[in-house]
Amino acid sequence: MTPTIASRARQLTARIAPSHLLAAGWLFLFLYAFPGYMSTDSIDQLQQARSGVRTDWHPPLMAWLWGVLDRVVSGPVLMLVLQLTLFFAGIYRLLGRLLPARPAALATCAIALFPTVATTMAVIWKDSQMAAFLVAGAAAALSSSRRWRIVGWVLLGAAAAMRHNAPAAILPLAVFVVWQTSARRRLARLALGVAASLGLLVGATAVNHALTVERQHPWYGSLALMDLAGTTRYAGYKTDAELQHLLRDTGLVSPHDLHAHIVRVYSPRTWWWLTHGADRIWEPPPGKRERLAIRRAWLDLVRTEPVAYWKHRRRVFNELLGLTRQPLWSPVYDKFAEAPEQAAGVSHNHAHSTFQRRVGGALHALSRTPLFRVYWYLAAAVVLLAVAAWRRHGLAVVVLTSGLGYQLTYFFLAPSPDFRYSHWMITCVVGTAVAAAAFALHARRAGRAP
Repeated sequence: MTPTIASRARQLTARIAPSHLLAAGWLFLFLYAFPGYMSTDSIDQLQQARSGVRTDWHPPLMAWLWGVLDRVVSGPVLMLVLQLTLFFAGIYRLLGRLLPARPAALATCAIALFPTVATTMAVIWKDSQMAAFLVAGAAAALSSSRRWRIVGWVLLGAAAAMRHNAPAAILPLAVFVVWQTSARRRLARLALGVAASLGLLVGATAVNHALTVERQHPWYGSLALMDLAGTTRYAGYKTDAELQHLLRDTGLVSPHDLHAHIVRVYSPRTWWWLTHGADRIWEPPPGKRERLAIRRAWLDLVRTEPVAYWKHRRRVFNELLGLTRQPLWSPVYDKFAEAPEQAAGVSHNHAHSTFQRRVGGALHALSRTPLFRVYWYLAAAVVLLAVAAWRRHGLAVVVLTSGLGYQLTYFFLAPSPDFRYSHWMITCVVGTAVAAAAFALHARRAGRAP
């Protein structure tokens, strides 16, 4: 019998080692991202890494780590190598708990190179670093080796330091790790898992605090002001006297015609214009007196106008999920710097290769399709979680709970609809779906084997 194309393809792939498959997938993403795409946030962190003046606008641990790597090879390339290597290795090791080596390697490449996953992993962002540390940490912490389990908890601690809401993603993973590696009773294992999560949060906070050189109190000058403006926008008309009393000492630019001014400037997509431009409402950055007043006003307004606060946060979350007609916020970011002066400021000069332009063009085309609409992944996460719980697939339940829990924190914490904020949930959904398909395919082939 003449072998079919499918059987020939299987014979060919059977000759390729899993490590070669992983290397090919890693190299593809590395060449697309080389030497690492950088946004304004990335440039800020690289400057902090070199100057040593680390602020709390971004995770100080990431700036410190970048500073170490930058002294070895200048620029973003080693940070790119770090996040891609941890990401590929972590996914492969986790899939290795379900699949043989070769299917696990193929599934790893399918997950890491999936467009909505790869576009964020190509950029040097705290979101990419968090995802890399999370998957690598979870995989190492589940190891049978005590040494690797220690490494895994350290990596999970690093993930907790990358984003202030990372503990929401870590909690299910930490509980699962303790559940799998401890011989204690169920209630004790659950308590230990929760305690471990809290320990990671405390430790990460302490490390970031110790590494911070200059405190800028970002919440007061961004999200808090956005919430004040948004809640006021949906709370109904208030007189100048009422708003002047509520917002006293917060650093108002002009105390006149406040309600109309806030309605005109407010946007659920960004807080930036509240403190920048000719129509700004507040002067940045807030000093100690203004911060105390902002906190007092935020508490008073949210407590007295919970429905208006909910409407404002729902609009922001709808933007994040892509439920509006507005364009997505950087679903594909492939710049080496957002402006020439930024690149010059960090002595970074790089141009796109033909390969990068072609891959980037394909990704930009895909970004205009429903594939990049976040609400599909949120819906898929809920459905897959229900199926996984019904079929008692513990690892899938944990991964999906991690992604969903992390995503839902942005209902209250998102200051803008950045696509990268949804990266972890998307990774969890894509990872679960690909793993389920690979497992089913492998089981089907194994059932056919003589």
